[in-house]
Amino acid sequence: MSDVYRKWVDGFKGLKGFRPPAATAIKQVLAYYSQSIKESGQAQLEGWAHALGYRKQPKNGLDRGEQKIERLLLERPPIEIVRESGRPLSLKVTEQNFPLARQNKGQVLCDALGFIKHGGIHHPVVIEVKNTDANPWFAVVENLIQIRLARFNLNNIEQHVIKCSLKDKNLQKARGSWGLVLAPSKYFSKEPIYLEAALKLIQELKSRTQARIILAATDELKEGRLKWIKGSYWPS
Repeated sequence: MSDVYRKWVDGFKGLKGFRPPAATAIKQVLAYYSQSIKESGQAQLEGWAHALGYRKQPKNGLDRGEQKIERLLLERPPIEIVRESGRPLSLKVTEQNFPLARQNKGQVLCDALGFIKHGGIHHPVVIEVKNTDANPWFAVVENLIQIRLARFNLNNIEQHVIKCSLKDKNLQKARGSWGLVLAPSKYFSKEPIYLEAALKLIQELKSRTQARIILAATDELKEGRLKWIKGSYWPS
């Protein structure tokens, strides 16, 4: 993997630590997101394959924190993302621990990969799962890096998932790539300064780029539901 890619991903990861003012932090994130990474070569090898289903090995055989959420995502398709009013979105999670770069050095993993169906179109969605680690700003920037690489590599992701995980859905084409940050509701409410900055970043991304990020609470995931966090992206 080229030095161009390594410098880009390392610099982007460095922005996960929020430093006020929010306007400056957001400007820096937008600048990194907009940088070209074509010189790095393909972000994902063609023909990539791995064992489907839950892939992590829990300590002492017991899932902890984020692992519990990830297992539920894989075990309960389709999942509804609901809001106060309006129709819910349908989410099908197909992969766990999905790598988005070619080599281990500079590797970017999303905790899960799935598809959201909206308006008859399937959007690949890279999913960042949190329980107590870090804060909403950290999680959103982390998810944005994943989105950037997923959009760069959409054709390969389409082919892998369509052929392997969605072969029974008669799916011919996917559009764009979205992001989804999942955590218990208390994760989003514990430190308002980080949530406020993260929501401002999401709105700027919606205005200036094609990146879309939904924040959703996992409190009702056992019942097959995720609750949209007001202020994050919701497709109309």
